[in-house]
Amino acid sequence: MELAKKVKSLEQQKERLEQVFKSTMKGGNMDLIDEVQMLVRRIEFLEEQSDKRAKTNYLESQEPYLREIEMLKSKLMQEREMRDQVIQKKNAEVSYFKAELDALLSEM
Repeated sequence: MELAKKVKSLEQQKERLEQVFKSTMKGGNMDLIDEVQMLVRRIEFLEEQSDKRAKTNYLESQEPYLREIEMLKSKLMQEREMRDQVIQKKNAEVSYFKAELDALLSEM
């Protein structure tokens, strides 16, 4: 929110400076034109810095979430491995029970 306000403020300043620049072009005051061009460059530089800062802030705010996602992925893999082990154990028990049952049935 704060960055959006700052960007909007900078855009308004830029528009005002462009209007001043256009009006002075008609008058031919070169010193003022040079100053305005310098201010326009400064505003563009500040806008770039603001964009970089916004990206950095976004990435920093996402870092805890990314770490949590990695942790949850790790837990998920562990749970899958444990579930696979349980399934293998149960399949082995079922196979053993089936073999015993087949042996008992063949004796009858």
